[in-house]
Amino acid sequence: MKKTTKLFSLILVLGMMMGIFVALGITASAEDGYSGTPVAPTQITSENYHLYGFTDSNWSAYNGYYAITNAEELYGWRETLGNENLGNAVLINDIVVNTGDMVAAGDAGTPPAYTWPAIESFKGVLDGRGHSISGLYIVEGSDGT
Repeated sequence: MKKTTKLFSLILVLGMMMGIFVALGITASAEDGYSGTPVAPTQITSENYHLYGFTDSNWSAYNGYYAITNAEELYGWRETLGNENLGNAVLINDIVVNTGDMVAAGDAGTPPAYTWPAIESFKGVLDGRGHSISGLYIVEGSDGT
Protein backbone atom coordinates (compact mmCIF):
# COMPACT_ATOMS: atom_id res chain seq x y z
CA MET A 1 0.00 0.00 0.00
CA LYS A 2 2.80 2.43 0.91
CA LYS A 3 4.62 1.79 -2.40
CA THR A 4 1.44 2.41 -4.34
CA THR A 5 0.78 5.65 -2.43
CA LYS A 6 4.35 6.86 -2.99
CA LEU A 7 4.20 6.02 -6.69
CA PHE A 8 0.85 7.78 -7.04
CA SER A 9 2.25 10.83 -5.20
CA LEU A 10 5.29 10.92 -7.48
CA ILE A 11 3.11 10.73 -10.59
CA LEU A 12 0.84 13.45 -9.22
CA VAL A 13 3.80 15.76 -8.49
CA LEU A 14 5.31 15.18 -11.94
CA GLY A 15 1.96 15.88 -13.55
CA MET A 16 1.61 19.12 -11.61
CA MET A 17 5.13 20.17 -12.64
CA MET A 18 4.31 19.53 -16.30
CA GLY A 19 1.20 21.66 -15.90
CA ILE A 20 3.32 24.49 -14.55
CA PHE A 21 5.77 24.19 -17.46
CA VAL A 22 2.93 24.28 -19.98
CA ALA A 23 1.37 27.31 -18.26
CA LEU A 24 4.70 29.14 -18.43
CA GLY A 25 5.26 28.16 -22.06
CA ILE A 26 8.36 26.09 -21.30
CA THR A 27 7.40 23.20 -23.55
CA ALA A 28 8.88 24.26 -26.89
CA SER A 29 12.46 25.01 -27.82
CA ALA A 30 13.49 27.61 -30.38
CA GLU A 31 14.23 24.83 -32.88
CA ASP A 32 10.57 23.78 -32.96
CA GLY A 33 9.56 26.69 -35.19
CA TYR A 34 6.24 28.48 -35.47
CA SER A 35 3.05 26.48 -34.95
CA GLY A 36 0.92 28.80 -37.09
CA THR A 37 -1.16 30.05 -34.17
CA PRO A 38 -0.31 33.54 -32.90
CA VAL A 39 -0.50 34.21 -29.16
CA ALA A 40 -0.72 37.69 -27.68
CA PRO A 41 2.47 38.46 -25.75
CA THR A 42 2.41 39.81 -22.21
CA GLN A 43 3.55 43.30 -21.31
CA ILE A 44 6.31 43.53 -18.72
CA THR A 45 5.18 45.04 -15.43
CA SER A 46 6.40 45.34 -11.85
CA GLU A 47 4.41 42.20 -11.04
CA ASN A 48 5.85 39.88 -13.72
CA TYR A 49 9.34 41.10 -14.74
CA HIS A 50 11.06 38.29 -12.81
CA LEU A 51 9.32 35.70 -15.03
CA TYR A 52 11.38 37.01 -17.97
CA GLY A 53 14.77 37.00 -16.27
CA PHE A 54 14.88 40.69 -15.35
CA THR A 55 16.14 41.87 -11.98
CA ASP A 56 15.07 44.62 -9.60
CA SER A 57 17.80 46.82 -11.05
CA ASN A 58 17.13 46.37 -14.80
CA TRP A 59 13.45 45.64 -15.37
CA SER A 60 12.19 49.24 -15.36
CA ALA A 61 13.90 49.98 -18.69
CA TYR A 62 11.46 47.43 -20.21
CA ASN A 63 8.34 48.45 -18.30
CA GLY A 64 5.40 48.20 -20.70
CA TYR A 65 7.37 46.37 -23.40
CA TYR A 66 5.89 43.18 -24.82
CA ALA A 67 7.94 40.13 -23.77
CA ILE A 68 8.41 37.85 -26.79
CA THR A 69 9.45 34.36 -25.77
CA ASN A 70 8.62 32.32 -28.91
CA ALA A 71 7.47 32.55 -32.53
CA GLU A 72 3.79 32.42 -31.54
CA GLU A 73 4.23 35.56 -29.44
CA LEU A 74 6.25 37.23 -32.21
CA TYR A 75 3.32 36.80 -34.59
CA GLY A 76 0.89 37.75 -31.83
CA TRP A 77 2.88 40.96 -31.30
CA ARG A 78 2.63 41.62 -35.06
CA GLU A 79 -1.16 41.27 -34.83
CA THR A 80 -1.25 43.48 -31.72
CA LEU A 81 0.47 46.22 -33.69
CA GLY A 82 -2.32 46.27 -36.25
CA ASN A 83 -2.23 49.22 -38.61
CA GLU A 84 -0.77 51.64 -36.08
CA ASN A 85 2.54 49.80 -35.78
CA LEU A 86 3.18 51.07 -32.28
CA GLY A 87 4.56 48.95 -29.51
CA ASN A 88 7.91 48.21 -27.94
CA ALA A 89 9.00 44.61 -27.51
CA VAL A 90 11.97 42.67 -26.16
CA LEU A 91 13.12 39.19 -27.13
CA ILE A 92 13.46 36.84 -24.18
CA ASN A 93 14.77 33.84 -26.18
CA ASP A 94 16.17 33.01 -29.61
CA ILE A 95 13.23 32.50 -31.97
CA VAL A 96 12.92 30.23 -35.01
CA VAL A 97 9.97 30.78 -37.35
CA ASN A 98 10.64 28.30 -40.18
CA THR A 99 12.96 25.36 -39.60
CA GLY A 100 15.30 23.73 -42.09
CA ASP A 101 16.81 25.08 -45.29
CA MET A 102 14.30 26.99 -47.36
CA VAL A 103 14.39 29.41 -50.22
CA ALA A 104 12.26 32.39 -51.13
CA ALA A 105 8.92 31.56 -52.71
CA GLY A 106 9.25 31.16 -56.45
CA ASP A 107 12.79 29.75 -56.33
CA ALA A 108 13.56 26.05 -56.60
CA GLY A 109 13.32 24.26 -53.28
CA THR A 110 10.95 24.24 -50.37
CA PRO A 111 9.03 27.49 -49.85
CA PRO A 112 8.68 28.71 -46.28
CA ALA A 113 5.65 27.50 -44.37
CA TYR A 114 5.18 30.91 -42.74
CA THR A 115 5.92 34.40 -43.99
CA TRP A 116 6.05 37.76 -42.25
CA PRO A 117 3.97 40.60 -43.71
CA ALA A 118 6.20 43.62 -44.15
CA ILE A 119 5.68 46.41 -41.64
CA GLU A 120 5.69 49.53 -43.77
CA SER A 121 6.01 52.02 -40.93
CA PHE A 122 7.13 50.80 -37.52
CA LYS A 123 7.28 53.25 -34.64
CA GLY A 124 8.78 51.53 -31.65
CA VAL A 125 11.64 49.41 -30.37
CA LEU A 126 12.33 45.73 -30.89
CA ASP A 127 15.21 45.02 -28.51
CA GLY A 128 16.85 41.66 -29.19
CA ARG A 129 18.99 41.71 -26.04
CA GLY A 130 21.49 39.44 -27.80
CA HIS A 131 18.85 37.00 -29.08
CA SER A 132 18.10 36.24 -32.72
CA ILE A 133 15.11 35.60 -34.98
CA SER A 134 15.83 33.06 -37.71
CA GLY A 135 13.82 31.49 -40.50
CA LEU A 136 11.84 34.70 -41.02
CA TYR A 137 10.75 35.30 -44.61
CA ILE A 138 9.40 38.79 -45.29
CA VAL A 139 6.65 39.42 -47.81
CA GLU A 140 7.13 42.59 -49.84
CA GLY A 141 5.19 45.68 -48.85
CA SER A 142 2.87 47.51 -51.19
CA ASP A 143 5.74 49.80 -52.22
CA GLY A 144 7.91 46.83 -53.28
CA THR A 145 10.37 47.07 -50.41
